[in-house]
Amino acid sequence: MKKEIIILACTGAAAGLLAGCGKNQGEPADAGQKESETVAAAEQEMENWLPDEVEKMVSETEAREDLEQAMIDYYQIPEEERSETRYYYNYVDMDNNGEQEVFAVVISPSLSGTGGSSALWLGPDMEVKQSFTLVNAPILVTEEEKNGYKELILERSGGGAAAEVVMLTYENGEYTRVSDGKPVEDTEKLKGTAILCDDMSWEAAEGSLTLGD
Repeated sequence: MKKEIIILACTGAAAGLLAGCGKNQGEPADAGQKESETVAAAEQEMENWLPDEVEKMVSETEAREDLEQAMIDYYQIPEEERSETRYYYNYVDMDNNGEQEVFAVVISPSLSGTGGSSALWLGPDMEVKQSFTLVNAPILVTEEEKNGYKELILERSGGGAAAEVVMLTYENGEYTRVSDGKPVEDTEKLKGTAILCDDMSWEAAEGSLTLGD
């Protein structure tokens, strides 16, 4: 079942991994208070580049066997590494055709690094439409389109260079690579929905989806 869209500030990631934002609605008051305190502490450590008015979604919590198998097949993940491979996903519609696609980030020692992690954009039948590297969440799916597909905004970091927010556009049948993304100068003007707004740090890994479940 899809997560409800929520409005809150983004949390930061730890140890050069992925950043995220948000918490789920409908939690007990004490759990919500604890998580709010965690969010507030993370905000003090990392600047949030998303505009306050942007809608923010945490990832789905329901495991999908077809998605997991697609990840295993695409990345050829051996059985002994699956319990250490986490994944986060949201439903998207990149071209506004009404079909439910998936954007998923995959985190593991072999698929993640200081520059980010790997990600897959999959069609309704779990066919891989495109793979990405150097991905840092959250990802803003904008209201703007180019060549019939929504633009994607995310933070690029690592490699000794200063972190910057970049735009990926759909050209020649695929999105531009993160390494080739165009820098975004004014993030306050961005509009859309931010997906994968979770704390994806290793410290917050307990309870997340893994391929070993």
